[in-house]
Amino acid sequence: MIAEGTPAAIRQRAGTERIALSTEDDARAAAELRTRLGVKAQLTERGLEFPVENGEKFLPHLFGFPVDIRTLVVRKPTLEDAFIALTGRDIRAEEASTTDLLRRAIRTRGRVRQS
Repeated sequence: MIAEGTPAAIRQRAGTERIALSTEDDARAAAELRTRLGVKAQLTERGLEFPVENGEKFLPHLFGFPVDIRTLVVRKPTLEDAFIALTGRDIRAEEASTTDLLRRAIRTRGRVRQS
């Protein structure tokens, strides 16, 4: 995958800010976010994450949320967030196939000059 632009421009593709939250029932919370607020949250190992334009303005929408929120973080997106937004999957070496790993090794070796 190739994405063009500065790191800041690439990160912005993931949204201006990100909200990460964990709840007592993340599947139900994702459904409530979609139904009530039109937000498509992504389930991660940490809970739910989704982009927002302005976290401070979005937070009041979570008051009275029908699923108990355990943790909530508002942050700027990372390059990994941009990768997920562009590809729909996490960056994980262990998920790469043997063929992908071999291709990467060959490409890396081709760039290194041997003396």
